[in-house]
Amino acid sequence: MISKRHLVIYVDVDDTLVRTAGTKRMPIPSVVAHVKALFEGGAELYCWEHSRRDYARTTARPIGCREVL
Repeated sequence: MISKRHLVIYVDVDDTLVRTAGTKRMPIPSVVAHVKALFEGGAELYCWEHSRRDYARTTARPIGCREVL
């Protein structure tokens, strides 16, 4: 029996999903739209950010990231 492949994607938060200027986070619309489309298409998303897990979680959860690494 042939099984269907499952797409798993790992996404960095800073300078991939958002840019940060001081305390302001600015989403990168084209990347966020692409990642959302992958999620809606059934991809399993994991996001990570070096040493700032809570920051990554609050940034990534709204776009469908399942877990923050």
